[in-house]
Amino acid sequence: MQSIFLKEVQMALQGNPIGYIAKVEQQHWQQLMKIVTSMKAHQNTCPILLLSGPSGSGKTITAMMIESILDRMGLETHTLSMDNYFKSMTAEEQQLAEMGKFDLESPERVDIPFLNAQLKDIRDGKPVSLPKYDFRIAKRVPSGQILQRKPQELVILEGIHALNPSVITLSNQEAARCYVNVQTAVRTDSGMLVPPSYIRLLRRMIRDWKYRKRSLTDTIRMHHSVQVGEDTFITPYQHLANYTVNTFLPYEIFAYKEIFSQTPEAMKIAQQIPELAAILQETIPFSLDWIPKNALIREFIGGSVYYNQ
Repeated sequence: MQSIFLKEVQMALQGNPIGYIAKVEQQHWQQLMKIVTSMKAHQNTCPILLLSGPSGSGKTITAMMIESILDRMGLETHTLSMDNYFKSMTAEEQQLAEMGKFDLESPERVDIPFLNAQLKDIRDGKPVSLPKYDFRIAKRVPSGQILQRKPQELVILEGIHALNPSVITLSNQEAARCYVNVQTAVRTDSGMLVPPSYIRLLRRMIRDWKYRKRSLTDTIRMHHSVQVGEDTFITPYQHLANYTVNTFLPYEIFAYKEIFSQTPEAMKIAQQIPELAAILQETIPFSLDWIPKNALIREFIGGSVYYNQ
């Protein structure tokens, strides 16, 4: 696991914030370009990319970013979400979920036969009626969209179980695999080492608070169960990936501090966790306007070119 001293980032931002952020963004896009180059080289034989990562890793926007690069290169690419292949929930299951007694991270939530049948039809260029999962009613419904992959077109399937061989049955010759996650820990001036999972917690807290109408306290309360689900169902399969992407952007800590500082009550709640308090106490002038609209962390803070937030 990599680590970075927060003081180093602070000094870089104080010197030339826009230039430093541009450098960090360039390094991140370079990771994606390596994947794109490989996908282009194998577009005729391996047209599908399976992309997985834990909650808050940025897998959804990573898929969108890869698609945007491929599209600009003239390679038509379709991105699908595994969420749309969830099984509809019964009234009893919905009630259990509301009580926190239904495992929302389990691969059993996925309609595995249906998903694999559609992936094979897509691979073979057959027309497929794409589903859509309506989270408001916890039901899978028709989307009204038909996908028929043409020769040389590419497909990205993103979802937390995309690398699990018991969920996706496509062979390594039919699909490439990518794992994305925050892979850098943060070292504070006080000597505390804040692991990547707490960076992702910060991301989820802000996203859930701003766009999912979930309180910061609820997101914090769910942190342990989310972590257990990741350790059980997601991270054991990361070794199967052909590509890995570190989605940590060193400057993001100061962006989150800026957001929390605008609401003292939110800052107070976040600082109840020692790991978050240690990194949020770092002070430096920071403007969210410095962050490009196509940056990965825009998925969490808003203003992304990839989302209607």
